[in-house]
Amino acid sequence: MSDSTLSNITPLSDHNFSSWKPEISALLRAKGLWRIVNGTAPSPKADDVDKVAAYQEKQDKAAGLLALSLSSAQRIHIQGIEDDPAKIWKKLEDVHMEKIAGSRFNAYDELFSVRLSDSEAPTTLIPKVDEIIKRIQGLRPSDFSVEKLDKELATMTLLKALPDSYNHLVSTLLMQKDLSLDMLHSVLKREEINRKPRASPSSDGSALKATAIAKSSTKCHFCDYTNHTTAELLNQGVDRLGRTLRQTTGV
Repeated sequence: MSDSTLSNITPLSDHNFSSWKPEISALLRAKGLWRIVNGTAPSPKADDVDKVAAYQEKQDKAAGLLALSLSSAQRIHIQGIEDDPAKIWKKLEDVHMEKIAGSRFNAYDELFSVRLSDSEAPTTLIPKVDEIIKRIQGLRPSDFSVEKLDKELATMTLLKALPDSYNHLVSTLLMQKDLSLDMLHSVLKREEINRKPRASPSSDGSALKATAIAKSSTKCHFCDYTNHTTAELLNQGVDRLGRTLRQTTGV
């Protein structure tokens, strides 16, 4: 970061957008470049050469400051739009502030995973937690409420309780823009049904075979033959008698 005016700004990484954003925007305001970045500065008429040149110079300065304030890993996000500060700003917001449940869950997980090492002072926890809280707040939609927070915490708890064999399912769900507690309940119910063991054909065949063997050993007390019971013999006799009567009487 060569520009001395950027020395107090921590380069943008995967985890500090909420603190980087106000710092870089304050610097851009101080240099009269913020309206170029947020897209509110009116573009000059094409035939006014001097104003066009001045406007493009401001664009270059704003784009340069933004690029210099990024860590090397973040510069991949602005490839192809390096000359347009408004597009750079919009792209970075889209990458780091995607307001879906999965993004908030990842931030919650990071928040609850904060730990103090033996070599750290307890007060170092404060800025760490504050940074994550700011990021969570920035990831919330405008209509977010305490009720929605309760449901999100319940959803996150259910997802974290699933074993490793559900990792693919969890990853898929976290990518859903409309992930909700009700959706997760439905998915878990379907997953429970899908994971129930099904009876194999061989087991069904064994059951039929066992039934046949049991039946072959059954003895009719009326005729002393096997393969049927006395009740089955009587039922067959009743059926035959009924058919005979219908044939002879025509009923």
